Amino acid sequence: MIKHKIKHYDIEEHTDYHSHQEHQLVYVHSGLCVSQTEGKNYYAVNGQALWIPANESHSAIFFQDSRLSLLFFDRPPPSPLTTKPALLRVTNFWSLLMYEYSLHHLGFDNNTQHAYNDVLWDQIQYLSQIQGSQTHTNHFDKRLNNLIHTVCLKPNKNITLQDFAKHCGASERTLNRLFYKQFHRSFGEWRNMIVMERANQMLIQGLSATNIALELGYQSLPTFSSALKRYNTKGK
Repeated sequence: MIKHKIKHYDIEEHTDYHSHQEHQLVYVHSGLCVSQTEGKNYYAVNGQALWIPANESHSAIFFQDSRLSLLFFDRPPPSPLTTKPALLRVTNFWSLLMYEYSLHHLGFDNNTQHAYNDVLWDQIQYLSQIQGSQTHTNHFDKRLNNLIHTVCLKPNKNITLQDFAKHCGASERTLNRLFYKQFHRSFGEWRNMIVMERANQMLIQGLSATNIALELGYQSLPTFSSALKRYNTKGK
């Protein structure tokens, strides 16, 4: 049996470290949250999911007003869910299931709820892990807040550190160093991951590659297609 509830969190709200006896799957309907585990953080934005195994100590911080689906279950998790926390890429059908539940769950009778849970359980196997998505420190430098917020809210390959340096009170070099400390990758590499993940979401939703390329800052469809192919091939 899957227990599913919808919860809203305000910007800058946080939860203390805790754990659950059941496995937890978190879907982000809207917002930006960070799940903190021992030594690693996982950033999740609209349309992504977080996997937190049973008895895994974790906390959460919210950098935007956020609306989440919290799913709990005690059955052995299917692949791709493992014994370690992970950020997950979802399918379009999964997003539709989450959307329909958020609209109509209060009117579900027991039969409808059971049928919904059966479909949901079957669809877990089609989720996939987003590789290299975690950060490696539990200390978060607030000078990165606005930059992370902007990139996650409206990803674009042309966003640069120069756009934010004068507002953050830090040089481009310092900001890039902070990014590397936080994510074990440069700002450009992190921005590319966010942009490419948004591209995958939009393709799943049926949007045209041309429109996606333009929205994400690409002037050439072949350039966008090549970049996305490289990213997805590297992640396999």
